[in-house]
Amino acid sequence: MEPHGKPSPPPRPVPAADARWLIGIQRRTFLPLKLAIALLCLALWQWSRGWLAPSPAAFGVFFVYAAFLAAEAYFLIADRVPAEQARAAAWCSYLLDIAFITALTLLDWAEPALGRPDSVGFNMLYVPMLLRGVALFRSRPGTLAATGVLGLLFLATSLVELRGADLIEVQEAGLRFALVGFVLFLSLVVVDLVRRQQDEIAGARERLARSEGLAQVGELAAGVAHEINNPIGIISTYAEYLLRLPECPNREDIEQIRAEAKRCEAIVARLLDFARPSVAKLERIAPAELLAELREFLLLDKASQIPVELRAEEGLPPLLGDKALLRQALLNCALNARQAQAEAGTASPMVQLAAERDAGGVRLAIRDRGPGVPRHEADRLFDPFYTTREKGTGLGLAIARRIAESHGGALALRNRGDGPGAEAILTLPAAPP
Repeated sequence: MEPHGKPSPPPRPVPAADARWLIGIQRRTFLPLKLAIALLCLALWQWSRGWLAPSPAAFGVFFVYAAFLAAEAYFLIADRVPAEQARAAAWCSYLLDIAFITALTLLDWAEPALGRPDSVGFNMLYVPMLLRGVALFRSRPGTLAATGVLGLLFLATSLVELRGADLIEVQEAGLRFALVGFVLFLSLVVVDLVRRQQDEIAGARERLARSEGLAQVGELAAGVAHEINNPIGIISTYAEYLLRLPECPNREDIEQIRAEAKRCEAIVARLLDFARPSVAKLERIAPAELLAELREFLLLDKASQIPVELRAEEGLPPLLGDKALLRQALLNCALNARQAQAEAGTASPMVQLAAERDAGGVRLAIRDRGPGVPRHEADRLFDPFYTTREKGTGLGLAIARRIAESHGGALALRNRGDGPGAEAILTLPAAPP
C-alpha cells in the first residue's frame, strides 16, 4: 500500500516501442493469417455442403466477420491505430476471432453437411488462437486464464457436437480431445518459454542501459571531482590556518567554513568511489567473518545505541572478491538502516546482519525495524544523487550496487516479509573450488 498523504503514481502508459511492435505484428502476421483462415473456412463450408448457396445464418456470420476483417485491414495498413489504443484494438480483434470460431462451430452443428453425420470440426481453430495470444498475454496468470477459457470453449462445442453420436464417433472425439489437450499444454509451455526469454531480454536491456548511464555519470563525476578537489583543499587549508591564529576573528564562522569544506571533501571522495569501484584484490572470504567484522565496526560508534544482531547459517560456501569493497557496500546499507530507524523514532530499533544460503551462492541481508521503503521508491533509491534525507548525498546505495555488480552479484532493497522494516539483500556467487 502507498503511504498516506502521497498520491498513487498514474498508470503506466503503453510504451511507444511496444505499441509499434504490436501494430507491426498485427499487420504483418495476424492479418494475413486471419484472412487465410477465413477463406479456408468459407471454402470448407461450401465444399462440405455441395457448393450450394449458404443459408442466411451462415451468410450473416461470414459477412459480418468479413466486414470487421476489412475494417481492421484498413486501420492497420493505413496506420490509423493510435499507439495508446494498440493493445485495446488487438484485444478486440482477438475476441472477435474467438466469437467467429464459436459461432461457426455451433452453426456447423445446427446445419449438418451433406452426407456427413458429424460436424467439420471448426473448433480446432481455438489452438492457433492460443498461439496468437503470445502477443497479448503479459503474465503467467493471463496465459493460464486464456488456456482455460479456450479449453472450456473447445470442450463445450465438442460436447454439443457429440449429442446423439454413436460409440465410434465418441472414440474419435476422445482422440481429438487428447490431441487438442496435448497441443494446448504444449502451447502453454511455449508461451511460458517465450515470456521467460522476453523477461530475460528486457532485464538485459535494462541492465545495459543502467550500466551505460552509470558509466557516463561515473566519467562526469570523476571530472567534476578532479576540478573541485583543488579549490576545496585551498578553502580547507586557509580555514585551518585562520583557526590556528591566537586571535582568530569570527571563529565560529570559520569553523562552519571548515566543516562544510570537509563535508565537500567527503562528497568528492564518494564521487570518486562511485566512478571507479574496481575490484582491486581478490581473496576467498568467509561470509560469517565478513559480517562479524562489520558488526564490530558498527559497535565502535558509541553515539549510536542501536543494537546489532548477527545470524549466519552453518556451512556457507566462501565468496571470492575484494573484502574492503564488499565491507563498504554492506556498511552503506547498514548505516542507511540505522539512520532510517533513528529518524523514524522506532520504539525498539535493531540492525540484523544475516548470512544465508542462496541458489548458487550466498545471500547477505541487512534488516531493520524502521518504517520500510515506499514501493515506488525502492528502485529510485539506487539512482545516483537521489536521496530522501536532508543531508544525504544519494551515493551510498548507488556505490553499493556498483560494488555488487562488479562482483557478479546483485543488490535489492525491499520491505521485510516477517514484520515491519526494510531489508537490503546482497546476493553473491560462491567462490569456485
